[in-house]
Amino acid sequence: MAQPPTVIVSGGGLRSLTATALTLSEADPQDIVLVHLHDGRANAGQRAEHMRLQAARYRINRLVDIDLPYLQSTPFVPVNQDGGASPLIRPQTLLVALGQAIRLKAQRLIWPVQINADYPTVARATEEVVLVEQLVKLEQQQTPAIDMPLLDLTDQQMLELAGQLDAPFELAWSCMMAQERPCGVCAACQHRHAAFESAGMIDPAEKQPALR
Repeated sequence: MAQPPTVIVSGGGLRSLTATALTLSEADPQDIVLVHLHDGRANAGQRAEHMRLQAARYRINRLVDIDLPYLQSTPFVPVNQDGGASPLIRPQTLLVALGQAIRLKAQRLIWPVQINADYPTVARATEEVVLVEQLVKLEQQQTPAIDMPLLDLTDQQMLELAGQLDAPFELAWSCMMAQERPCGVCAACQHRHAAFESAGMIDPAEKQPALR
């Protein structure tokens, strides 16, 4: 009998990369499905391409793309930006991913949300998961377990974990821009730079000159 798959929500970034590397430390690539949500961000193409690069690196052959351009979301963890995240992005994203996991008869859904030890936001994210699970159980007797392995980690801890797992950082896209190389100046690039700096690590993405 085939093993029920584990579904990982993958945005092609550092969090997705770390969650994938962590999951594969105890699972076979053939049992993994990456689900990517095209949510209307300007960098959607770059994020989708890097999700595929990560899948190829880890020999994951099962990929699912879902178009949700209406979300117009910011990343899983909103970086300091004017306006912040659009309303209800996390629960909408999670509900769609959970629906896909149910369709695939998955046993687990890995949601790589990580909020850099912002504990009030961590609490809200946890409450959102509970509410989404309760909503889904109104229609489904059995639902995949939702795991958030990165939720309580700081940026430094997440990068240290990814480093221990030998994750290929160069395959993770963080920049908010849609261009060939990271711009190095947007909020997401600055956030990434600060994270690597706090961890005392060198970001391979910075080896090439940024477009400034």
